[in-house]
Amino acid sequence: MKPEISVIIPVYNEARRLPRALDNILPFMYDFGHTWEVIIVENGSTDHTYHIANDYAWQHSSVYVIRSRPAKGQAVKSGMLYACGKWRYMCDVDLSTPIHCLSHFLKMGQVAPIVIGSREVQKSQRINEPKQRRVMGRLFNRVVQSVLLPGISDSQCGFKLFRGDVAEKLFLHQTLTGLAFDVEIIYLARLMGIRVIELGVPWTHDPDSRVRPVRDALLMTRDLWQVKRNEIKGAYG
Repeated sequence: MKPEISVIIPVYNEARRLPRALDNILPFMYDFGHTWEVIIVENGSTDHTYHIANDYAWQHSSVYVIRSRPAKGQAVKSGMLYACGKWRYMCDVDLSTPIHCLSHFLKMGQVAPIVIGSREVQKSQRINEPKQRRVMGRLFNRVVQSVLLPGISDSQCGFKLFRGDVAEKLFLHQTLTGLAFDVEIIYLARLMGIRVIELGVPWTHDPDSRVRPVRDALLMTRDLWQVKRNEIKGAYG
């Protein structure tokens, strides 16, 4: 029987943060009132992340561990296509948006098959975010809106919900494996006429964040043009 909810967590060298995340996520899921699975996608860690993930999987029958090639976009793609849930929730290991917000995502899922967390729309909150990261994030969002996604104020928040059939359709066509994969997925949804809505979320900056604001913004901007080239060449069918 398919679970109602799959929670997909990409991890790379997260031996320190993964236990803290799972110790928050699992009690919530057990009390949530829905059937569920948690899929940890380990993508090339050089620390003990994989072994820690497996320890949790041994202790909890609804926790699964898979491995993918390095790169966050590839990890999320692998998790989305491995998952069986009627709804599939992409969740960063830092839990900068708390797991209890999953309830709000599912409620909005009654309106649209894709719900993306946003730090820019009404009722969103940004807590303790460094100024440089905020400035670079907003500049990147403006580029995204002008080039590919007009009307989407925050494509890069790491918390997104997809209806299962929609996830399978979109992630099969994903080509980007880097941090801009979110933009490609939302762009594909628009090409296919699939509705996407933004949900304002609380988001707290983690000082241990792996995001490099300037370098990552430049790399993601390069990937935006790859998406545009893909469409011109007919790579998306």
